[in-house]
Amino acid sequence: MHLSPDPVKEPIPISVPIALDEGTVPGTIQKVQKSWSVGTLTYTAGSLLLLFSWLLWGDFAWNLKERAIMPIAQIMLKSLHSTDTLVGLLMGSLPAGLAMLIGPWISVKSDRHRGRWGRRIPFLLVPIPFVVVSMLGLGMSPSIGIWLDGLLGPFSPGGSAAGLAAFVVFWTLFEVSSIIANTVFGGLINDVVPAVLIGRFFALFRAINLLAAIIFSYWIIEYVKTYSLLILAGLAAVYGVGFGLMCLKIKEGSYPAVERLAPGPKGVIVTEIRTYIHECFNHKYYRWLFAAATLALLSKKPGSSPSSGMPSFRTPLRSQAAKSQTQPRTKQRPPQLTATGTRQAWTPLMKQSCTGWKRPPSGPLSPTEVPVIAICSWNTAPSCSISRCASASTRCTPGWRRSNCPAL
Repeated sequence: MHLSPDPVKEPIPISVPIALDEGTVPGTIQKVQKSWSVGTLTYTAGSLLLLFSWLLWGDFAWNLKERAIMPIAQIMLKSLHSTDTLVGLLMGSLPAGLAMLIGPWISVKSDRHRGRWGRRIPFLLVPIPFVVVSMLGLGMSPSIGIWLDGLLGPFSPGGSAAGLAAFVVFWTLFEVSSIIANTVFGGLINDVVPAVLIGRFFALFRAINLLAAIIFSYWIIEYVKTYSLLILAGLAAVYGVGFGLMCLKIKEGSYPAVERLAPGPKGVIVTEIRTYIHECFNHKYYRWLFAAATLALLSKKPGSSPSSGMPSFRTPLRSQAAKSQTQPRTKQRPPQLTATGTRQAWTPLMKQSCTGWKRPPSGPLSPTEVPVIAICSWNTAPSCSISRCASASTRCTPGWRRSNCPAL
C-alpha cells in the first residue's frame, strides 16, 4: 500500500500584542528617536547639541588664553628689559621641557583614575585656580618688582630685575598648570564625543580656535602695553568661568576598572612614565603617526610666526621695538592665513639658493632643477606661472617679477 507524504503545513500566524505609548493611535507608525553613543553615554539630538555647546564654550575660553598669553608675555618681557636668550628659554625651552616631564605622568594618572567626577574632569578643574592666579601675577610683575626694589633697599638688583624674577616664577606656575589641563583636554573630548561625530566636532573646534585668534589680534593686542594687567585679568576671568562651567556641566560615563601600577624600584612616577612610553610607542602605527605629526608641526613653524605679526626668530625683540617706535601706530589686523607669510619666512633661507640661478637656454630639466625652479618662482614671482617662467632663459633673482617673464 502506497502512502503519500504528509502535506507541508503552513505556520499559523500568532498575534503578539505590542505595547503602545500613551496617546498613540493604533495603526500609526511610531517615529524612532535617533541617538548616539560613546562608552556608557547615550545622547539624543538635544543632549548632543548641549554637549557641543558646552565643549565649544570651554574651547573658546581655553583658546583665547592660549592665543593671547604668548604675545602678551613677549611684550611684557620687553618692557622688563629681558634678553632675547631669556625670552627664548621662557617661551620655548621651558614649556617643551615641562611638557616632556609632566605630560606622560599626568596622562597615565588620568587614564587610571576612577572617581565620581570621572577620569578627566578632576585634572581639568584643579589647575584652573592656579592658572588664574598665575595670569594675575604675570600682570602684576612690574608692580611686584617695584615693591621688591623698595623692600630690599641696597640689596635690590633693581626694579626691572626684581619684576623679571617675579615674572619667571608666575610664568613657571602658569606653564605647569596649563600643561596639566592641556594634556587631559583632548582625552575628555575623545571620551564624551561619539566617534562618528568627532571629525565634525574638531572642525568646529578649529573654527573656534581661529575666532579666538581674530578677536585677540584685531581688538585686544594693541592695548597690551598700556593695559596688560587689565587684559590678563579679563582673560583669567573668561578662562576661569568659561572652562570651569564646561567642566561642571559635562558628565563623563563609567569606565572599566583597571589594576593599580605597582611602584618600581625608582618610585611610582618613573613607573608611570615608563608605562606611558611603552603603551604609546610600542605600536608601529603610532610611531609613524607621531613622526608625521612632528614633521607637520616643524614644517609650518617658519611660516606661522611672521604671518601672526608677533616677534619671530628672524628679528630680535629689541630691534623690532626700535623699529616700531619710528613707525606710525596702526591697528593690528587678524593673522594673514595666506602663502605670503610663509613666502616671507622662507625668503632669507632661499636667497642664497635662488640668487644667480639661471635656466639653461635649452634641454630637458634635470631632477635637481625642478625644486629650485618651484622655490624660486613661488618665492620671488608668485604672480608668474612656474612652468612658463621655467621654460624661459630667465635669471632667477629676488628681484624677479612678472615683467621679467618673457614667456607671458
